[in-house]
Amino acid sequence: MRLYRWKVDPNTFRIVGGITSNNIGDLGLTSDNCCSGSGGSDYGTISGHKYWDLNCNGIRENGEPGVANWTITLSRPGTPSQTNTTDANGWYSFTNLLPGVIYTVTESSKVGWFNGATSSYSLALGSGQSAIRDFLNCKKPECSNLLTEEGGDEECCQYSFNLSNGLGKLSKLDYTVTGGALKYIETESCIPTSVSPNITFASSSGTLSYVPSCNNSVDVKFGAYSTTASGLVCVKFKFTFEYGTGSFTCDTTICFQCDRMPKDCGDALKVIPHVFGSNNTDWHFFSVSNVKAPISRISSIDLNFFPPPTTGHIGGSSIATSVDPAGFWGIGSYAWTPANSGGPSAPYSKIRLNCSGNSLPHGPAASNSVWFQLGVDKLLNYNGSVQVKVGYCDGDTCEFIYRWIAPTNNGAGKVVAKNISSAPRIFSLDITPIDSTESFTVSIADTAASIIAISAPDPTELNTGNLFGLSGSVSGNSAMYKTNVSNASEMKIPTVNTNIVFVPSKTGSSDSTSIIIRYYGKEGNEIGTTSKVINTSKITTSVNQPLTNPAKGDVFINSIIPNPGSGTMTCTYSLGAGENARLELFNTLGQSVALISDSFTAQGSHQKSFNVTSLAEGIYHLRLTTPSNEAVVTVKVIH
Repeated sequence: MRLYRWKVDPNTFRIVGGITSNNIGDLGLTSDNCCSGSGGSDYGTISGHKYWDLNCNGIRENGEPGVANWTITLSRPGTPSQTNTTDANGWYSFTNLLPGVIYTVTESSKVGWFNGATSSYSLALGSGQSAIRDFLNCKKPECSNLLTEEGGDEECCQYSFNLSNGLGKLSKLDYTVTGGALKYIETESCIPTSVSPNITFASSSGTLSYVPSCNNSVDVKFGAYSTTASGLVCVKFKFTFEYGTGSFTCDTTICFQCDRMPKDCGDALKVIPHVFGSNNTDWHFFSVSNVKAPISRISSIDLNFFPPPTTGHIGGSSIATSVDPAGFWGIGSYAWTPANSGGPSAPYSKIRLNCSGNSLPHGPAASNSVWFQLGVDKLLNYNGSVQVKVGYCDGDTCEFIYRWIAPTNNGAGKVVAKNISSAPRIFSLDITPIDSTESFTVSIADTAASIIAISAPDPTELNTGNLFGLSGSVSGNSAMYKTNVSNASEMKIPTVNTNIVFVPSKTGSSDSTSIIIRYYGKEGNEIGTTSKVINTSKITTSVNQPLTNPAKGDVFINSIIPNPGSGTMTCTYSLGAGENARLELFNTLGQSVALISDSFTAQGSHQKSFNVTSLAEGIYHLRLTTPSNEAVVTVKVIH
């Protein structure tokens, strides 16, 4: 019988020839290593320990224990991998390994552990060689054990704590602040090589980097200031440590109480008399801008008249939470009705906005502004005050008082329409005055030219932290713009847009015009000048030309007798042309209470009587409407 070694697996062999004995013992196979030569001496072993590198220095030192139940894998090309699990002492071993074959032994990875030196070895064994390959791992420290809080100073808004490095090396510190901003941050015993951004006054987020990384414990001290009404400042820190061959991070958030940011309500309330609906109602357009500090959204508005108008007040049909007044008329507006604004007993006294969503009655809390309208009947000649109490999502409130003054009638005045002989021209400018400018002029080099109109921005369009506006005046060929603040040296006028309409001195003048802009300081001294040649546009539309064939007929309500009245009233009215005429009585909420007539009516004067006995005392509006025009008068009912 001849025996051959099988080169793929040492425990496999071939028998060539016949076997004449049925007794396997006759073959003389007395050892697992029968095919390996003399006692299997040319096969090798790879073994070693898995150690816990307590100080993560990549070196096995006395006292560092083995780690049990860690998987070690042995692999070589073209064959399945073998695995071994470390015993209670961290020992593993792979035996019966062929010489001359390149083996790779690899440790598995586990969450929270880092390789202290290497995670794999590749080697070829000599005949009968045994090799020792140890693995060292260090364990990520518990972040909660690295931080020792010391505490804060509420009055000074400061805080400090100690950060242990956990045998790692601090390479980076990131911070993010909510409810405030950092004024400074210090890391004693570790000096950062870079700070981004540099904290010159305050920062809400940043990074401190350490190159090379710092292996000392760190005393972290920082000061902040609050930007909220609560005064609570929270700082989230993220520390990055180099550790063994890897790195780990620890996060912590420290919240501490500081003095609240002082409340500043600002110049939030603007009121403009406004024509809306009936001409017999004294309407005022209210704008509440969100300029409070600390910043928070507007959540409510409460309105109170002192004293209340005898017949109450009314409100616009909607409110808007928008920076654009145009939103009041539909875009971004919400219905404002007696039912959702205070109920029947106190309509149009409340606005309620939601800090946590977009629910009714009036939508989400306002970041920018709230717009609404209030009206009082003109016949009341009401004089009083409106208290506007504004609530914010952070719990702050601000109160403003508006003095409501009844409109006065000092006569019709005099208006004369003047025809312009020469074709006027127009140009538009964007002017950015130099610092400390209190006023500036725009002059046309054509000294005989006449400026006939200018536009000046509304004061609410010039808000840049200081609320101010411009007043404009015209003299000959020059227009002056002047601020309405007392100390122009403390603020800067932003870019101003204005349009100027002028009549040149000569017919057929050039389409270009030379202008001069002069800037003046508080004392009236000229502090700068600019000269520029600009293009002008001709205005070809006729100006102030009378209408020879008016498309609309005149309508007049000549009288209502008696007024006030308690029974039957008689209205006398006139039509400039024969057409359908509708005579209708409305209450102050705009609801129709009586249709008096609605039919074709001839040109000339007419009378209609109507009875108000069934109506409650108060103010009503009688409206005469034709397809081309309308007239409205106020009717007062008494009993």
